[in-house]
Amino acid sequence: MSDSPDDPDEGSGEASDERPLADDAVNVIDGVDEVTSEISASPTDGEMTEGSHADVATGEATPEPTAEGVEASADAEPVASTEATPPKVISIWPIWSWTMVGVLLVVMGLAVGAGVLSKTLLLDVISFWPAFVVIALVFAALIPRLRKGAPRLSAVIPLLLLTYLGVAVALHVARWDELPSTAADISGPLVEAVTDARIELDLPGELVVRPANQAELYHVFMLNRGGRTGAPTALEIVNDAVPSISVSPREDSGWFQSVGWTVNLSLSVTWEVEANADLIDMNLAAVSAGNVRVVGDGSVVLGFVRPGSTIELDGRIDLVVREGDRIDVVGSADVPSDWTTTGVGRSAAGPADPYTIIIVDGAIVTITER
Repeated sequence: MSDSPDDPDEGSGEASDERPLADDAVNVIDGVDEVTSEISASPTDGEMTEGSHADVATGEATPEPTAEGVEASADAEPVASTEATPPKVISIWPIWSWTMVGVLLVVMGLAVGAGVLSKTLLLDVISFWPAFVVIALVFAALIPRLRKGAPRLSAVIPLLLLTYLGVAVALHVARWDELPSTAADISGPLVEAVTDARIELDLPGELVVRPANQAELYHVFMLNRGGRTGAPTALEIVNDAVPSISVSPREDSGWFQSVGWTVNLSLSVTWEVEANADLIDMNLAAVSAGNVRVVGDGSVVLGFVRPGSTIELDGRIDLVVREGDRIDVVGSADVPSDWTTTGVGRSAAGPADPYTIIIVDGAIVTITER
């Protein structure tokens, strides 16, 4: 065989090395073709489309977000925040304030229903209606602050209502002259030159009689406790410069009903008193008295009694007289132990002319000295 440059040299080994390299190149090309075929055959797994990009590490296509995807994400429910929502602050002041308002209203209603307070309390509370306007203005001013979250400010309105009701009740109990509940009170004429007067008091209910340093001859006002006694009305008769006053309850008193009256008598007048009531509390210790007649249960206190006058008592009465006065008792009564017994009753010795105490049959009278 002739040597040819095209023939491989059997001893050199170059031909054997070139064949494997060619075979490897063919295998690589075939592998690339297979990969390309798989990508083309599986568009869902690795298809490269517009709006996608290849993941360098994995060789997989990742879709780019589209406008439709963005809108869908916007419509989706927001993901719950992992941060805890701060708890809503609740103040105890509004709860306490409204509770106190409710309690006061209930107490007022029960007091009126039980007769502890007069029904005219409602008239007095309503008469303070301008306070409602002030409370409404304060509430309007607080609305912006309340919306921003100021729980304690919610107590301002009930506290104002509580103050309003408390003041109204206090003024009612104190009988402020400007309240509607005092509209039924009556006052007599000025004392001026009057030295002697007579007053007749006739009512079902309680009667309180007190001396008073006042310009008027007398003053009658209703007790601010509930009852069925009508408002007072007075009939004045002037005879020989000696006024005579007759006070009785009205029949059409409406709301102006109470448990009874208080009667104040001028200190500068000598009084003759006739009182007829269910319960009597009469104190004439600071005034001069003439003839006195009392029908009812209760207590009577006498000061100076004009000699020759008569004190007539009918009922269950505790009578207090001045120590040292000369007194003749006609009838049965419980008297101090040092009084002497007479043919018609008992007697207390004294330097002046006596006045007489007459005890009506069936009356229970206890006499003490002060």
